[in-house]
This record gives sequence, structure tokens and C-alpha cells, in this order.
Amino acid sequence: MRRMTLIEFLEARIAEDEAAAQAVEQSAPSDPELRAAHQDQLGHSDAELTAWWKRRETALHPTGTWMVGVSPRRALAECEAKRAIIGMHDAELDLPEQRRAGLEDGLRIAVRALALTYANHPDYDEEWRP
Repeated sequence: MRRMTLIEFLEARIAEDEAAAQAVEQSAPSDPELRAAHQDQLGHSDAELTAWWKRRETALHPTGTWMVGVSPRRALAECEAKRAIIGMHDAELDLPEQRRAGLEDGLRIAVRALALTYANHPDYDEEWRP
């Protein structure tokens, strides 16, 4: 069986994070009647209810772990930033050789550092550790 590359591993984890964040974002009540029902049930003002939904941003991640207290918008922004770093890592750099080599080394280290956040995942390869 072919082993997953570091980039494939990161892309899969980022996709999982993105799906979890989107699920949380879509779970907040937006229908005014539903909001009113929750407001009556909880006895809170609309502003308090909105704040509660924002704080509640917790999702069961596909790996079985919990993302607690992470704003879905922040998680989605982090997914975008990680993809940008991966994109730079994979890009052909039109720079002088010495400068390109230094940047490529830095990006290689950065991509390995991104993977550290998933080091407890069963597909993480210890050879990727910076």
C-alpha cells in the first residue's frame, strides 16, 4: 500500500477541519421563529442568544476529537492560510538560485510544522517531524 505524502496528509486534515467548521457554522439557528423558540426556552435576549451560539461553536471532528471554543470562521481562515502555505511550497519560484533555495527550505520547514498539529493522527508519519 502506498504511503500518503506529507502534502496529501495535510490536505486531508485541512478538508476535515473545514468540514467540521462548516457543520458548526450551519448549525446556528438563523430562522427567526427558531431563534424565538430558543430565546423563550432559554429566557435570554436575542443578543445573549447570539453570543451563546457563537461561544457554543463545538463540533465533533471526523477523527473523533472535539473542536471546542474555535470560531468556525477562524477555523475556515486557518484552513485557507494552511492551503496558501502548501501552495507556496508547491509553486515554482522564479527567484535567483540562492534566494530560492532558502525560501524552499523555509517552506519545507513550515509545511512540516503545520503537520505537527495533527501528530496524534494515525496517518501522521514521524519522519515528517521537523
